[in-house]
Amino acid sequence: LQCGAFFLLLVASIQGGDALSQAGLPQAGEVLEYEITYEWGLIYLRAGDVTFTVKDTCLLDGSKGWHFHGNGQSKPWWDWFYHFNSTYTSIATETLSPLFFSRVGIEGSHEYDRNYSADTQGFFLQFGANDERQGSVMIEDDGMARDVMSAVHWCRQLDWNHVQVSSVIPMKFILDGA
Repeated sequence: LQCGAFFLLLVASIQGGDALSQAGLPQAGEVLEYEITYEWGLIYLRAGDVTFTVKDTCLLDGSKGWHFHGNGQSKPWWDWFYHFNSTYTSIATETLSPLFFSRVGIEGSHEYDRNYSADTQGFFLQFGANDERQGSVMIEDDGMARDVMSAVHWCRQLDWNHVQVSSVIPMKFILDGA
């Protein structure tokens, strides 16, 4: 999927990998701050900033869950090349399975306003009034897909000390209706 490439690009561009090397579940109150960089050969440019926050939440069935929030925006000097300002919100179970995901923002000339709700058959995607696309879509899933925010925290909880170079860790990723 193309969205998988986006996620890998995001993870690869994160500077200060200490947060990625700390295995374990997220902690309520934690704030992860990253700088997005654009690297082209010897050219290294600071393009934007990303902040991820974590809160405890109580799900409708009374169980513990997570509320993840992320915001990414381009630096003012990068806007002329590729302006972005995006907000991601996710509600997930204690085991990091997404229940709700929202992606609202602008990237370049593309505006989007998308809400995903998980159920036993997959994800129901509703496009908001400000989105380029309209209507809704059902995306079938076996319950293993991750949204952007739950994927970041799912990757963090992996035991990276036992991963070999060139290892493949499969992950289904959902973004932009696929």
